[in-house]
Amino acid sequence: MTANLLELITESDSSRALNCLRITLGINQNGTPDQSKFLFASRALNYTIFYKTTSTDAKSPVIDTVLFFPNDYTQLEKGGPSFSLNSAKADRFLTEFANHVGVLDGRSLADDIALLTVFKATPSFDPFILKSACTKAGITMPAAYARVSNVEWDTVHESIRKTMFSIIRFGLPNDPAFTARIDSIVEKIWDGSYSGGLDPMTKNLGIADTDTTPNVFAWKGILLTQYIYGAIAYDMREKLDWVRDYTIPVDHCDPPVYSDILEKRDQAIRLIRVKTRSITTILEPHAAFIRNLNKDPRASFKDLFLNAPADYNLAANAVNKLDHALEKIGRMMVDTSPRLITSSEAVVLFNSLVKILE
Repeated sequence: MTANLLELITESDSSRALNCLRITLGINQNGTPDQSKFLFASRALNYTIFYKTTSTDAKSPVIDTVLFFPNDYTQLEKGGPSFSLNSAKADRFLTEFANHVGVLDGRSLADDIALLTVFKATPSFDPFILKSACTKAGITMPAAYARVSNVEWDTVHESIRKTMFSIIRFGLPNDPAFTARIDSIVEKIWDGSYSGGLDPMTKNLGIADTDTTPNVFAWKGILLTQYIYGAIAYDMREKLDWVRDYTIPVDHCDPPVYSDILEKRDQAIRLIRVKTRSITTILEPHAAFIRNLNKDPRASFKDLFLNAPADYNLAANAVNKLDHALEKIGRMMVDTSPRLITSSEAVVLFNSLVKILE
């Protein structure tokens, strides 16, 4: 196991990882564990770690979801087997595995397969995106694993509901009867029960008579990603300022080491800015359309709507990496403010940031 992978699966609370092991152990600490609060029916799956990785072989990024089984819960550095949910044998392997290690009483393995299907199809483990995908699939995640409070969920809901309402009304023919149903359609998109009903809008935009349901939910995913990125970007400046101003090592180190630290620091800053520009390039046309809703031609939304699935995957994947990098910086900053670091800490930090962001 590489050091970078070990760090990801053991430390990251970013949108790249879902550490079921840590959450399950937390439930167990409260005395006799209430297994009804566990995420999976398969006992062993509750003690695993999921993470998102990206294939670099394809012309466009392919997001893979990997399941890591630790050999020792208390010493993750000892490693363990991992398994790609993209594998054609995933369902069969997990079924045989669960039958071997046991299933919790009163629980169904079919529910696990349904949840893993959501994990595989979702480009991010961000709590809002994951809860949205589970809601669409009719799955209720236990509160400890969902990691989103009702207040947070309602806040996001209201923000996105207003945006959806405005855009759907914009794309409709001037039909008062249909406009009156927009609220109902928006709620169905939000709670995942939407299965059609926007045909007048898509026809009005000149979109071919095909199933646009995947585009609708990808569009919702883009709105969620915009919201998430806004929250990440809010404190990014503070963290970049800290990297630039407070990561000169406080201890003595040889000139070649010092030079390498500065080079890697500058490379990490450049990569953060490159990743930020990449996210902005994908999301800005969607944001600009919303800002200029009464000015843009309908054709612009048609293009955005048709490109939504690809834009969603690319943006969420880039946000995952940026979130992970900023989380890494934030962890280093937490001890004191400003936090001064040693040369050995600087080497580890900047090497890690470069690997995360490349």
